[in-house]
Amino acid sequence: MRKRNIYLHAQLARAGGGTIIPMLSRNMPGMLDSCMLPTPERHFPCAQIEDTLRYHPDRRWFSSHLFSLDMPFDWSDANVLCLTLIREPSARVVSCYDSMMEEFDCTFPEVEDISLEEFVQRFVIDKEQSAANTLITRYLTEHPRYLAGPIVPDPLDRIREVIAQNKLLIFPVDEIEKTFVTLERWFPDDFPDASFAWSTNYARNKTGSVSMNTRERIRAALPDECEMHALSHEFLAQKISELFEDDADLQDALTDFRKRCRQRQHAQRWHYRIRKCVDFYLKLRGFSGQSGIPAFRYEWPGHSQHDVRPDSSQWSAPPPGNR
Repeated sequence: MRKRNIYLHAQLARAGGGTIIPMLSRNMPGMLDSCMLPTPERHFPCAQIEDTLRYHPDRRWFSSHLFSLDMPFDWSDANVLCLTLIREPSARVVSCYDSMMEEFDCTFPEVEDISLEEFVQRFVIDKEQSAANTLITRYLTEHPRYLAGPIVPDPLDRIREVIAQNKLLIFPVDEIEKTFVTLERWFPDDFPDASFAWSTNYARNKTGSVSMNTRERIRAALPDECEMHALSHEFLAQKISELFEDDADLQDALTDFRKRCRQRQHAQRWHYRIRKCVDFYLKLRGFSGQSGIPAFRYEWPGHSQHDVRPDSSQWSAPPPGNR
């Protein structure tokens, strides 16, 4: 009997998480890690992930900023796959800057009142370290290591190794439609409808026009990340060639996919203002912040209650010793 697939979404910072997580939740039961600003030392180790899977046997996907490629790929109870999205490096850095301008008080205190060009020079090219110690700040210029894991000698070699094992599904954010269509064709039982509404994509666009010179300076400073982004495009192109008969087959699938996306977008318009009113009412009543997706977390030494949302609806798995 074929093993069921379990998808571990390694959620890299500013790389399409707001789009793929709702899609996953519509297709399969899953869980979202509730850790808000994890520090680099708090990656989930393989044994911890395996224990999480065993504790929640009814869940088909898990998403976390704490996942790296240290995963139980040889777990006997299911076919464990790592799913991740890779964003073009200059677009990711600009998006980080935009988001940090809104949240500088807790994620990147130095970005207040500095320009994008100064941010790029100081923290991307000169690799100045922020006073804040989070995954966003520590791995701002080391995204391949963010995915591969903090103790891996060569992150790109590790990424290629897991791709060769058919355990890493690595896709480019800038080809999100082709990515989701490929998942539908590749795993039709798991992704019967991967369509999404563009209004659920919360990417910020505060900076406006970014000069090509600035983008090229970012790419020149991040050669390994550029290579990782190229690997994601190569992976997608390979899967498209394997799963679709020809370009016409792919275009037909994209046409149908975009139609479903428009229908989903249209269905959301009428509910948007109602949802905003309900959210405002819940906020007044003290029920704000409930995502509707069960969350998983563990309490272990060094992991503080302050790292998670104070949401009573989230699921908490006790440490193995307390079961």
